[in-house]
Amino acid sequence: QGRGRPTVKGSAGSTSKSRPGQRRHPAGGMNFYSYFALSTLVVGGVVAHACVAHEQFYPAVVHLSTDKLCLAVMYNFGFALFLLFGKLLLRIFIGTLRDLEVEQLVDSGRGFLADTILFLVFYAPTIDNKEVGNVYLIQYICCVIFMKVFHLTTQIRVSHMFEVGIPRLIVNIKLVSLMCFLLFCDVMALRHFYGVASQSSTFFTWILFEALTMSSVVLVSMVKYAVHMVDLRLESGWPGKQVCLFYIDLAHDVASMTLFLVFMLTFFVQNPSRLPIYMMADIIQVARKLAQRLRSFRRYRRISLNMDMRFPDATDDEIEHDEHCVICRESLFDGSRPKKLCCNHIFHI
Repeated sequence: QGRGRPTVKGSAGSTSKSRPGQRRHPAGGMNFYSYFALSTLVVGGVVAHACVAHEQFYPAVVHLSTDKLCLAVMYNFGFALFLLFGKLLLRIFIGTLRDLEVEQLVDSGRGFLADTILFLVFYAPTIDNKEVGNVYLIQYICCVIFMKVFHLTTQIRVSHMFEVGIPRLIVNIKLVSLMCFLLFCDVMALRHFYGVASQSSTFFTWILFEALTMSSVVLVSMVKYAVHMVDLRLESGWPGKQVCLFYIDLAHDVASMTLFLVFMLTFFVQNPSRLPIYMMADIIQVARKLAQRLRSFRRYRRISLNMDMRFPDATDDEIEHDEHCVICRESLFDGSRPKKLCCNHIFHI
């Protein structure tokens, strides 16, 4: 608050009645709730028809569990309940997502779904040297996607929640609780699937890899959250926050690329005839992002290397006359180095 940060109130937990670029999505919400209501009506009708047609409880249950149409309706209703449960958890712990957060979540989720489909189609994973059953496969895939969505949402929220103001206490409590719960689930998954993953159970190896990836995401989110909180607690802010966040992202990119390479090597050892070549796209994408970060950092170091010599220091009177940096619009707080441009504007480094 020493830098005059705004306090806003909203779904992300900050303090403003409305934010630019944040809109409600009543149509999308109505679409889901209409789908859920329709699924409920259909499953109620199917159950009622089975009870009327067979009169007794046991024959009705047998009919519902063997008829293909009834099974499709029941699975659809279970999927609708699954989605409703996820939306409720998101609303409780995260709140309403902003448009930017939804866009990033969709982009990240699209890539994960593409990788999952390619893995299932081209690699043919097994459990105890047997093909994975459809029901078993759907259950595990839904659980992995469910956890992946929450990890990605948490990562995106931590990256953007401090841009709109100071989060309220209840929002911080919810977010920290969610991150701790996700990390606990990741640790439990790692302990379980590390013991069952083997050359005869390649499907469990894939889940183990996904658990490792998700645990790295939540750990990075925790570290970033701690950095932001330290910056908020300091009266004049933390001048090295952006550099620290840069190194955290850099380390995460290196860890992600290492995990991809280890995953490919593990699967090649387990089944040399079916190397998951499709993962090269992910490795190339992470390597490109890593190279871009390094190039940006080199440009920043080259520009800021002789900043002290190129621009004179701003005097106390000049800082008092113009309290905000002309570049980032933050206060020229103590601990930074205010400099004066040739046009007499003040900025800090």
